[in-house]
Amino acid sequence: MEIRVEASPDAAGFIQERGGRLFAWTDESDLLHTTFEAPEGDVEFERLWCDGFEFNLDTSIKVPDEGVWYVLFHRYPWHHVEATPYKRIDLAFS
Repeated sequence: MEIRVEASPDAAGFIQERGGRLFAWTDESDLLHTTFEAPEGDVEFERLWCDGFEFNLDTSIKVPDEGVWYVLFHRYPWHHVEATPYKRIDLAFS
């Protein structure tokens, strides 16, 4: 299955300002993390490209049926990005 990545313009710019690489991975408790650096340990990633940045997806994560990952920018409680397989409504206070 082909995986597609969709990022909001704010998210893409935020990632580019921080080196242009994003990693989505799960820990030993299967909690999803989104970071600008690869985690320590033995995690295998699939490299994808989206809107001028590199998106690295942990190969152990099940890809949703739609084959789309969404990258969103949030302002609160601090500026950060989130990678998720679930489409969310873009809220003014995200």
